[in-house]
Amino acid sequence: MCAVVVLVAACSAETREQGVEGSGGTAGSGGVGGNGGSGAVGGDAGAAGDGGSAGNAGSAGTGATAGASGSAGTAGAGGTGATGGTSGAGGVAGSAGSGGTSGTGGTGGSGGNPCGNTDPDCECSGTQIVAKDGDNDQHGSKDCNANPGDDCDDNDTNFVKNACGGCMKNLGGMPGGNCNDCGVFQCSGMDALQCVSPNPAPKRCGNATTPETCVGGSWIASAQCTGSTPACYQGGCKECVPGTFKCENAGNGVTAVVSCLANGTWSTSHAAYCSASAGYVCNAAQGKCVPISANDLRDVGFKIPKSLGVNAEAIGRGIPTQEVLDLAVGHLLT
Repeated sequence: MCAVVVLVAACSAETREQGVEGSGGTAGSGGVGGNGGSGAVGGDAGAAGDGGSAGNAGSAGTGATAGASGSAGTAGAGGTGATGGTSGAGGVAGSAGSGGTSGTGGTGGSGGNPCGNTDPDCECSGTQIVAKDGDNDQHGSKDCNANPGDDCDDNDTNFVKNACGGCMKNLGGMPGGNCNDCGVFQCSGMDALQCVSPNPAPKRCGNATTPETCVGGSWIASAQCTGSTPACYQGGCKECVPGTFKCENAGNGVTAVVSCLANGTWSTSHAAYCSASAGYVCNAAQGKCVPISANDLRDVGFKIPKSLGVNAEAIGRGIPTQEVLDLAVGHLLT
């Protein structure tokens, strides 16, 4: 500081000798240090501050002789920056790895077989295994093990399965068809038929007095019709056969016509009365009264049992009596 003052004083003296002293320019102040002190002499450097820029020179003074320009101010010392850390050494570059061994290619799939089917009776539908329909009858083969269809013979368009659901083509008949005397076929499992009686079992009359029942497809005779139900009708024993007639002796030479009802019993009322005195007699075959001449006792084919006790000699002479007629007619019609 003292040296600077001496220098300034010497210069001022020399200037006064040469002329009017001009005023010197004011020295520019030093730039502001980063967090450092300002002034001609900078203070201690601020920590990690940037150095201030130098001040501008002062303008020259006016006068006879221009005074010397003031010296530029001393720039403040820049603050010392923090020392940077030492960079780490770069790692050694790794060598390039060798390429991996290429894998073995897979076996190519068979064309058109995405489901992996190997059964000749099956085929693929997308990725599903289905029964093959070789004869195009809309029924897949039953021989496809993975997914069986219902076609017993995939080579025969006219056959899928039999009427009992099996694969036997010829059963020897059809379920429900007639067999033996009175039976019908029914399935015995899926590949066979058996002959059985319908249910309920039918009945019939083997003759006028013998009922029969269908058993196992054949007619089997039942007990004979006798007593109060001597007639066989629709496989049962009845009093009479509907639609037939009989004659009853009503006394006094009168015979009555009696009809058989629909239930196989005799009617309790008489359909007609036939009077011998009027020349009529009951005819069971026709179910009505007929003229006595239609039953002429002198017919050569007419026979009267001895049990009647009639006068055969009188009959032989052609002299019939009312008694003979009544007895004869009553015997024939009963």
